[in-house]
Amino acid sequence: MVFRPQTLLTLLIVVVSAFVVQQSLRFPVGAGIYPLVIGVITLGLSLAQLGIELRGGGTGATGAVDLAVEEEATGTAAMRRGLRFLLWLAGLYVGTYLVGFNISLVLFFFLYIKVEGQSSWRTVILMTAIAAAMELYYFPEILGMRWATGLLQEFVDIPF
Repeated sequence: MVFRPQTLLTLLIVVVSAFVVQQSLRFPVGAGIYPLVIGVITLGLSLAQLGIELRGGGTGATGAVDLAVEEEATGTAAMRRGLRFLLWLAGLYVGTYLVGFNISLVLFFFLYIKVEGQSSWRTVILMTAIAAAMELYYFPEILGMRWATGLLQEFVDIPF
């Protein structure tokens, strides 16, 4: 059994996700389904990771998640990268305020995958279509969730 400092983070994730699962069972079914599903998945994956870490696996593997910070990502480059991410989030918030969450999230998803992910058009369209189907059909119809409408939806009839 090998214990590394990274194992503390994994252990914390196990504890938090177990707590989320336990608490979500107290919610009504509609409200508890999302935290339950996410909690169970997170708990399972974090337990698997904890097992790998305690057995000493995952050390020395190239491309592992626990890589040291790249030299170029220090100082101003890291600040620029963080600022760019915050600007993406700010754009999502402004878009949600103006046109509502449905349209804003689909647009955000599309642009983020294309610009930051530099993915092919096929990948971008496929992933955005799947996300839009989940957001526009699954959440409202199956789970009964309604998203915030935007400021412009008071003046223009937007179907979403």
